[in-house]
Amino acid sequence: MASVELDYSDEWVLADLEAEPHQWAHQTIRRRAHEEETELPEDQAGLLAEVLMVSLAAARKEEVPPLMVLFLMPEADEPAVCSVSVRAEMLTPDITLEDLLEEIRLPEEMLEQPAQQDELETASGPATHLVQRYRVPVNPEYELVQEHEMFVWRLSDGEGDFGVFLSTSYLDLVAAGRHRPNLVDLAKSLTVVP
Repeated sequence: MASVELDYSDEWVLADLEAEPHQWAHQTIRRRAHEEETELPEDQAGLLAEVLMVSLAAARKEEVPPLMVLFLMPEADEPAVCSVSVRAEMLTPDITLEDLLEEIRLPEEMLEQPAQQDELETASGPATHLVQRYRVPVNPEYELVQEHEMFVWRLSDGEGDFGVFLSTSYLDLVAAGRHRPNLVDLAKSLTVVP
């Protein structure tokens, strides 16, 4: 299967999936603060690194491991807005794009509002952009509303058919709306390299 590349701005930080997560997260936070000439107390740096470590740990536990993980970090002294995972999996010729989308669509009863779906032209051809805002019960009296955003490609190369998935989730719905253009730009840049 071909490899995937993204063209991204300095607001994005590419995770080193081979590195020890604790060390990588702390070094990344310190490096970003140095680049932006931002003073970061040690306790604040530790909290910011913890956000990165939690996302890295979750990515490593996924059934299909990610090809890459990126963090949207517009400000060195603020937590990452989101983490983005990019995955690819080989497909049999009979699996359609609609089949892939059916696997990731949430049941309607979970949705806070109808899912939004559109097509996006990207460097690798058309992608389907799916946004799902859903409710997660926390206890009998309280539900948390989250948003999951995904771009899906069904592609072929000399080795066969494969699906590519670029996805993120947001707890902060205001941040989701504000930073959606960053994510769309990232998805538009996705290139498949033989």
